[in-house]
Amino acid sequence: MLIATPLSFNAKVKLGGYWFGFIVSHSAKLRNRIFSNLNLVDDTFKVKNKEIFAKQVGYSVGKTLTELIYNKDFLKTQNKIHLKTKIPKCLTSKKRNRRPIIFVSGHFGQWEAVRIFLKKNGFECGAIYRKNKNPYFESIYLKSIKLGGEPIFPAGLSGTKRMIQYLKDGGILALLLDQAVSDGDHFNFFGKKAKTSMVIAELALKYNAIIIPCYGIREEDGISIGVVFEDPILEKDPREITQSINDSLEKRVRSLPTQWHWLHNRWKL
Repeated sequence: MLIATPLSFNAKVKLGGYWFGFIVSHSAKLRNRIFSNLNLVDDTFKVKNKEIFAKQVGYSVGKTLTELIYNKDFLKTQNKIHLKTKIPKCLTSKKRNRRPIIFVSGHFGQWEAVRIFLKKNGFECGAIYRKNKNPYFESIYLKSIKLGGEPIFPAGLSGTKRMIQYLKDGGILALLLDQAVSDGDHFNFFGKKAKTSMVIAELALKYNAIIIPCYGIREEDGISIGVVFEDPILEKDPREITQSINDSLEKRVRSLPTQWHWLHNRWKL
C-alpha cells in the first residue's frame, strides 16, 4: 500500500484510512470477522450499526498502517505525537539501576506511537515482531518498525532467548498482548474467555521488570496522537498481572471502540 509520494504525510494518512475503510466495507470476509467478534460480546457491548462501525474500524486501521509504512516521515513530524500523562518515573529516576521496563499495550489507536515518542525523548525501546505473510508488505513493514526503536526480536525461540538477555541487561521493551496465542491461558476480556500469554508476566517477575500499560490514542482531529502511560502494575502473581493487562485494554477499547483492531480473532479457542 504505497500512496502517491507528492502528497503531504497527513494527506497520505487520511487517504490510507479512506482506502482501507473502503476495502473493509466491500470485503465480506473482513466485515464478517468484525461482525463475528461484535456478536460474541453483544451481551456486554452493543453496536447499533455494525456496517458503519466496521467502516470506521477500517478507517482507523488504514491510518495506522499508513503511518507505519511511512514511519520515516512519521518520525519527522512535529507536534503530531504529544504526551497526555507524565513520563513514568522509572525512566527518569537516577535510582533505576538498569531495571528492565516492559510497556504493554494492544492493537489500539496508533500502537507504535509510544515507541516513537520514547525514541524522540532519548529512550530506545525494543519490540517483538511477528513476520507478515505478505512478502512485499513484510520488507516494508520490518524496515519501518526498526526506525521506531531497536532491537526488534522475531517471534520464536531464538528471538525469545535474545529478548530475555535484553531484559536481564536492563532493556526497555514494548509488547502487544491482545492476540490469541496457542500456548496462552484463558483470561477475561469483554466478559469472554480470551487466550493470553503469561510469559511476559512470568519474565517480569523473574527479572524484576516494571510493567506499565500504555497507549497511543488518536484524537478527534484524526491526525494527532496522545500518548498515555498508566500506573505500573503492582500485582505479584502472573495470572493477576495478565488479567490486569486485559482489563486495562478493555477499558480503553470500550471508551474508543473503533480504534481497536476488531479484525483479530481475539477470542479464538
